[in-house]
Amino acid sequence: MLKTATRLLARPLFAARLFAVPLFLSPAFLTPALLAPMLALPAAPAYAAVAASIDQAGATALKPGIAGALDALAASLQGAGIQMLRTGDLMVEPAGSYYAITTPSIVLKMPGGITRTVGMVAINAIPTTDPSIYKVAVALPTPMLDTDAAGKNVGSLSLGRQAMNGFLNLKALNFTELNANYSEVRFVNATTNTEMLLPQASVTLRLAPNGASWSGPLEAAVNNFAWRDAKQRYSAGTLTVQVNLDQMNLAARKDKAADEAAGSNLLTAFAAYLARNAEGADVTVTARNLAFESTVAGTAQTGSIASASFQTTLTGLKSGLAGGNFAFASSGGTSASPAMARFLPSVSDIRGTVAKLDVPALLTADTMGETFRKNTTALDVQAIKIDAPAYGIFGNTRLTGNARAPLGLTGDGSLTIRGMPELTSWLGSGGPQAMGMPAVPPAFVAALAMFQMAGLPATDPNGQPALKFDMSFAADGKIVLNNADISGLAESLKAKK
Repeated sequence: MLKTATRLLARPLFAARLFAVPLFLSPAFLTPALLAPMLALPAAPAYAAVAASIDQAGATALKPGIAGALDALAASLQGAGIQMLRTGDLMVEPAGSYYAITTPSIVLKMPGGITRTVGMVAINAIPTTDPSIYKVAVALPTPMLDTDAAGKNVGSLSLGRQAMNGFLNLKALNFTELNANYSEVRFVNATTNTEMLLPQASVTLRLAPNGASWSGPLEAAVNNFAWRDAKQRYSAGTLTVQVNLDQMNLAARKDKAADEAAGSNLLTAFAAYLARNAEGADVTVTARNLAFESTVAGTAQTGSIASASFQTTLTGLKSGLAGGNFAFASSGGTSASPAMARFLPSVSDIRGTVAKLDVPALLTADTMGETFRKNTTALDVQAIKIDAPAYGIFGNTRLTGNARAPLGLTGDGSLTIRGMPELTSWLGSGGPQAMGMPAVPPAFVAALAMFQMAGLPATDPNGQPALKFDMSFAADGKIVLNNADISGLAESLKAKK
């Protein structure tokens, strides 16, 4: 039931689409920022530019480092299911006060049989006082065209004004500092009739040495994001991702098995990279002025959310089983559609802690229970608040994965639910589908109906009539709801899935 509820919440909040937008800016894909444009940024004192002569000997010495950075880029993309092909020679030549670099012509073989033609990329590199670090600025060709297996043009990626520079560490084969600004970034997929527009986007990175590792902040921001297909439209006034990295190993070797497990999803590839190479990460994702529109049976369903945010602080990532806290909140949910207005949460607030969490496995597993059972993950949701005009859900829960327990977990929880009859009726009568949301499995609706009958009269935090549910899950499979054993009912509902 938790998985179904999560999917329902994720759709109107656009988490899957909006939060994935800036992920190409994550450390796992910072090397692809070599394919970004130019910005005049003063050299940092730690890496001051030198007045050394720019000559052929310097160009010859620099070439292997640039080749290595391109190889690292190819390896990072390969981990996300993208093959980078190069045709021609890498050119590194002295050009007055800098080295002029021209890459081979680059072609990307994307998932789904799509070929993206990038072309040759121009890079300017200036030496610094550290011979392994160069100040670089890069210009990327635009547009980049996508073709299918038959050579037909099926999309494009174009950039308006673009500006980027940073410090490239040739030992780590990665950026340690980065400043980038982009405007009018437009992606079109003619096959799916999809268009994404980023009118303004920026990235900053500031990593400092921390022993043999690196620590510091990464921030990506997008203004006036827009996404649409034939039936749906999403937009956001601002999207911001802030990541504070702790003890990042930039020079770590690729883990082929982990990359293959992550597949072509950038989110899972990013999580796998962090779990292997960072001791900890503090992540905050914030979205403001969200709006969405779905066309269902010829009728437009519109809604908006004033703000939504997710924050987590995780430690022990390199151990494979991280721990930390998390918090999700949203406010200002509203809709011009009467049905959507009643069931879209106006306020949400969910927060708690987690221990022994395998982050990459959680994102790639079919169910949360799968990885919870394997690792005895402990989830303590200390506060649950989902408040809509038609219903409200308030409470807490504590769950621990247990491979020997019939349900795969043990724990307890307490929920107070207002408006349960209307919520159950709406879910069972196709209400979510009418709003362009996923269908709710019949077993989930049946469980709510049964639980409703067992609820005890109560009031919610706002003093409104509600039903209270206290539950516990034992290692032997026994489920108790409001002091009644419902283990048999649970098995019956499980068989109906």
